[in-house]
Amino acid sequence: MSFVQVKWLQLCRFVALLITIPALCLAQKDPGVRQGAPGAGAPLKGLTPIGLSMFNEGLNRALQLEAVCDGCSDLTLGSFTDPAKGNLVSQTNSSGLGVRFNGDQCTACHNQPVLGGSGGFMVPNPQDSPSQYRRPENPMCDLMAHRKGAVNQVPSFSRQYGPIREVRFARKPDGTPDGGVHQLFTIVGRDDIFPGGQPGSRTTSDLPPTDFETEYRKGNVRFRIPLQLYGLGILDGIQDREILGRHNETALIRAELGIIGEPNRSGNDGTITRFGWKAQNKSIMIFAGEAYNVEMGVTNNLFPQATDEAPNCTANKSEPNDIFRNDPTDERNQAFNNPLHLLPDWQMFAIFMRFLDAPQPAALSASYS
Repeated sequence: MSFVQVKWLQLCRFVALLITIPALCLAQKDPGVRQGAPGAGAPLKGLTPIGLSMFNEGLNRALQLEAVCDGCSDLTLGSFTDPAKGNLVSQTNSSGLGVRFNGDQCTACHNQPVLGGSGGFMVPNPQDSPSQYRRPENPMCDLMAHRKGAVNQVPSFSRQYGPIREVRFARKPDGTPDGGVHQLFTIVGRDDIFPGGQPGSRTTSDLPPTDFETEYRKGNVRFRIPLQLYGLGILDGIQDREILGRHNETALIRAELGIIGEPNRSGNDGTITRFGWKAQNKSIMIFAGEAYNVEMGVTNNLFPQATDEAPNCTANKSEPNDIFRNDPTDERNQAFNNPLHLLPDWQMFAIFMRFLDAPQPAALSASYS
């Protein structure tokens, strides 16, 4: 086949595609938000009793509201939160919130349509009685920014009924590429920085706020929304050869559409990475450890250094916040002999994700026909 014939064939296929797409669009109707049960958030079927216990404990860790200091939790250590009330948590039950953070609870950004999902509205500042609940809204608008007396200024792009957003900058001040996460909030003003609470013990001089408004006006801001966690354990177990096989099988189809694509790979062992917005993380464990450090500022065994090492805030930290338990007592929620706390929060969160089942298909109905 000559060059001209090849080009003519490609043009014909492209024209046919342009004709077909409008026809397909006209034939379809968006049914709107799925009705009935969400069909997600359940553990994998067939888990052993031990596996199910680990799933439930991992979910409980994800529900915990992080505190700043080691000795200032509001709840009795080991208290279990009812998952049905996961969006209403108001008392801290863990310690380690970093000096800069995007959230103070995993499920604040993973609660829709049920726990383990993407970001959604929550009841802010919940009180003891349901009659006192305020209308659900974006927790980044007020709840997490001002919890326990914090004095954070909320950027204009964090709207009351808008999406939950993680913020990255395209460029650094010197013009070189950035791309890293810039946490929205600091602990300045919080009353749980030291045991007993000392409001105002950290100031904006210790932790200068980031000028998000200026960067936003300059067009230097890039947004990401939280990813859903359903079925990640299944993805973790797919062999590389399966991914590459599917990739090769669709090569001709993708070539016709100008789609190339290639898998991200680990720089050490060369295997395919698959978690995160850019598939930059190799495993669920790495994904969990990075999320704890980047989103909540919680240093851990995988990410032992803080994203902000402000001298007045991190000088006395000789170890990561959330590590394998080795204390003789549970005074700091880190007792070695407490089976509920033997593993650190970040690892239990990874186990929760590993055992979280994929979403189930909606039952066919007239609205989906």
